[in-house]
Amino acid sequence: MNMRTFWWLALAFTLLWVWMEWAKFQHAQTTPQPATSSQQSAPASTAQTPPQAQSSVGDVPSANDTTSQKPQDVPSAVSEIDKAQRIHVKTDVLDLTLDTQGGDIREVFLNAYAASDDRSRPFQLMGDTGPMMYVAQNGLATQAGADLPAPTHRSVYQAEQTHYEMQGETLKVPMTWQQNGIKVTKTYHFTRGEYLVSVRYQIENLSDKDWAGSLYSQLKRNKYDPEHSALMYTYTGPALYDGNAEDKFVKHAFDDLDTSKIEGKQVNGGWAAMIQHYFMSAVIPDQEAQNRFYAKPVGQGEYAAGVVEPMTQLAPGENTTLSTQLYMGPIIQKRLEDIAPGLEMTVDYGIFTLISEPIFWVLDKIHALVGNWGWAIIILTILIKLAFYKLSETSYRSMAKLKTFQPKLKQLKENYGDDKALFQQKMMKL
Repeated sequence: MNMRTFWWLALAFTLLWVWMEWAKFQHAQTTPQPATSSQQSAPASTAQTPPQAQSSVGDVPSANDTTSQKPQDVPSAVSEIDKAQRIHVKTDVLDLTLDTQGGDIREVFLNAYAASDDRSRPFQLMGDTGPMMYVAQNGLATQAGADLPAPTHRSVYQAEQTHYEMQGETLKVPMTWQQNGIKVTKTYHFTRGEYLVSVRYQIENLSDKDWAGSLYSQLKRNKYDPEHSALMYTYTGPALYDGNAEDKFVKHAFDDLDTSKIEGKQVNGGWAAMIQHYFMSAVIPDQEAQNRFYAKPVGQGEYAAGVVEPMTQLAPGENTTLSTQLYMGPIIQKRLEDIAPGLEMTVDYGIFTLISEPIFWVLDKIHALVGNWGWAIIILTILIKLAFYKLSETSYRSMAKLKTFQPKLKQLKENYGDDKALFQQKMMKL
């Protein structure tokens, strides 16, 4: 293979990658979600999990007491994810299903992106039915033997409505839990055009005892990846980010976690994510706090990656608000840079990473100038051709010179083709 052929192949692979990126990210669908069975507000279930049921399973973390050096436990497996009252939430870019069991996010559809197998349907990022098990959970964890309880992702909340739809620039979805004098209002905050969701816990200690607990968040999923492509390998699985570590961004493959789980990793700021081709979810805690991260198998073929934030203490009569952030959407490098340090590192270019990163950087700059991905790709192609112009020019000149010898070579083959030694002598004279 000569050098010219090599560069043509490199250019072909580059253009193929650029086209795939453009097609995936820019093919936005405006088809609305199928209508829900009920568009009217209705009271949600008011059932409460009995105290013994909340403490009978060891699948929630203990509070993140940074003064203690004892090992901390993290969520473990359950045979089947519990369900209570479903709440449908629709914004301009997200279509979600919440469950009052833990206030979990159980289903996520991205309205602006189409499913690869059916372009009339929006892309599904999360789900808890069928082959997919991929949910976002959070709650409040207490130390073992604590006098007062806290709502975990096993606790059942009360909700005022079962359907919410964004009408203005923001949307709030509150749920409440109360037990033994501790009242917690968990509220999801959505913003128009945003895949970043804020989760806030307003905690009121109405008891006569001190209360202490930590806010924790986790992403749980199995290995099922409907978008997997044998042609273009991309990473699917958990990733953790520690801005102070030498290796800041580390992917922890599902298979690796089976033999080497991550537990009790203390990180200043940081975040935990679940990554797949083009899309991701991430839990983003307080970036100024010392948080505890984990990534591990939790049984039933499922894995969890999450974070436990520092412990908060409340005296009788006190109240406070804890908050965290959750990103669920496309891997848009420019947007991720603004959300948290290092979050843009989740962009996965597959086997072409070495050449794709600088090319995408140039493509993004061109798009910022012209405002159209089609023209950006054309301009990028022209720039690549100009960059290799001298190499192409040399190759073309060599080809032109070779053409001038073609008649003479043909004549030599006819005259001396049977005598190889004589043929080589005549060739040397040319």
